Amino acid sequence: MKLFDVHIHLGTRSSDVAFDASALLGQMNRAGVRGGAIFSEAPRSFASHNRGHDGYQRLDMVLESCKAHMDRLFPILWVHPDEDGIDDLIGEAAGRGINGFKVICNNFYVYEDKSLRMLERIAKTGKPVLFHSGILWDDGVSSQYNRPLHWEALCKMGGLRFSLAHCSWPWYDECIALYGKFLTNHMKHPEDNSEMFFDMTPGTPVPYRRDLMTKLLGCGYDIEHNILWGTDCQTDHYNDQWARKWHHLDSALMDELHASEETKHLIFSGNAERFFGLSDVTYKHRDLFSDGS
Repeated sequence: MKLFDVHIHLGTRSSDVAFDASALLGQMNRAGVRGGAIFSEAPRSFASHNRGHDGYQRLDMVLESCKAHMDRLFPILWVHPDEDGIDDLIGEAAGRGINGFKVICNNFYVYEDKSLRMLERIAKTGKPVLFHSGILWDDGVSSQYNRPLHWEALCKMGGLRFSLAHCSWPWYDECIALYGKFLTNHMKHPEDNSEMFFDMTPGTPVPYRRDLMTKLLGCGYDIEHNILWGTDCQTDHYNDQWARKWHHLDSALMDELHASEETKHLIFSGNAERFFGLSDVTYKHRDLFSDGS
């Protein structure tokens, strides 16, 4: 079954030059991973992750790294609302072929005006946003910005597709409830066509994984078309053992829960293709309170 990894970080050795895409693809092949979303270097607000490059330099580096393999490596620009000229940067990135945007709320709330303005600009490009959510393992006090219910503010942002990484662990119950809110809002107000996705990237330690999968697939919400799969691996060394471990575990849990082969296909690759606009597939969510018939 084809695998698409939506969560691959630029490695520390790749910050100044294009990474070795051929070596990365070899490691991905060993894990059975066909395609992957590659995050650029972090914005300057992440001092420990950035060597001082501005947004255009980060854009150049991630595009250059992926350009020879755009059928398998999909560049993502990491942005922050405090960056100078953020509107122009977003427009240029979309025009030059970026596949999406990465955002981590490390020192701001997603519902702040500056953040909403940035997200409205991204929504106009038609590109998706991959958010971090849940506890943030940085070197600061920042997890308060990443409780999933803060993303309720995006219900009315028409046209925005976004994912919440790690299913907001340890707050994945709250994350699932938030998804229900988005479904309900869309049923009542179809014009509010923002769409939320779960990014299952660990996150969740192994003992919690069964509970998460049971709740995702058993909550009764129309959810199978909105789950993505990722690893949190890096371009410098794509850990194929780690990727295989999580694929095998997640596949086994889905089998235990009697998930269909179609559901497994959607989670492991099909939903990512729709999320990034790589296919013509569309999906209309069923009513939250229907019996599914």
